[in-house]
Amino acid sequence: MAEKPFRWNLQNRRSLDAMIATYLAPAPIKVPAPQTGNQKLVVRAQKKANMALQQSIELNADLKRALKKEKRFSEDLLACCARIMALGSEYDLYFVGRSAESIFDHLSGLLFATTFKDRLMLVQLSLRFYSDQRIIWRKALPALKKYFTALKLDPASLMRRRRPVAFVDLVYSGETFFNLCDFLKDWAEESGIPWTSVKPNIKLIGIVERRHTSPNTWRWQQQPEWANMLDSTSIKNISVVPDFWGYLGNDQKKTTASFTFELWGHHKASTPIRTTSTIMGLQSALYWFEEGQSPERRERFAEIVCEQPEMKIESLRKIVLQIRGTSSDTTAKRKVAGRQSEAQRARR
Repeated sequence: MAEKPFRWNLQNRRSLDAMIATYLAPAPIKVPAPQTGNQKLVVRAQKKANMALQQSIELNADLKRALKKEKRFSEDLLACCARIMALGSEYDLYFVGRSAESIFDHLSGLLFATTFKDRLMLVQLSLRFYSDQRIIWRKALPALKKYFTALKLDPASLMRRRRPVAFVDLVYSGETFFNLCDFLKDWAEESGIPWTSVKPNIKLIGIVERRHTSPNTWRWQQQPEWANMLDSTSIKNISVVPDFWGYLGNDQKKTTASFTFELWGHHKASTPIRTTSTIMGLQSALYWFEEGQSPERRERFAEIVCEQPEMKIESLRKIVLQIRGTSSDTTAKRKVAGRQSEAQRARR
């Protein structure tokens, strides 16, 4: 099988829409003509046809309700995308697992007309309960390493890369991030590559649930196991409202199955899954990708990014100008120019 697991190409909008429409259509059931002697057969077939039609109606209604719920979080999603862009403008962004799929899809649309679009990647991965000591894990690890090598995330590639990698994910306890770093650290040591040569090119951006803060607030990156894993400056957090975090992390339907170790290297991982859940996830992915490409959405995104303190970074200002393109909005351009002047004064 291919090293990378399957995921729909959202740029093939026409074919994906046709596939979704086919899935939503009632299952074709041939109802025989009502002739003498086969009345029971006619009634049975008609019941099946009516049931298929009712299931199709209910599924269409479910998709409409799901999309309506998605739209409730439109501003939360856009603000989160803007914050990620502000923190990650100098990195290549790799979104881990399924929780942040919508963020990846929306950013892919927002940045589609920019040079940054090639610096976004989705890493389909579930790394809970990672342990290289368990036999079942050790058998699966070679396939995972092939996948990471294909993504240029192997220790040798990480050590040599021109820009650091920023892994992005929703964070509850930090377990996935820690297991990811632990996996890369083990791999580096096995390859004879010092972890100190690899870790400077690894950054983490955690999307956390917004809570009341105090000096005693529990913070995942301050736990003892992180002491020698990464430098504290390599870890940043973005806080979002609990409802938005919960929807992405717990309730939202996704386009694929969770890529756990049972699927690493398995042929099932390269095969598309067409279920009600994945079709609903695909609808969401298509919506946010397309929405991100609308001029109004891109302009609003640029405005929010301009409000971030990181606008003093030259790479971020360049991206904002690319997002806006040849816009005649002189007020918006003046904001960028003003930030540039502030940065120049700060350097003096």
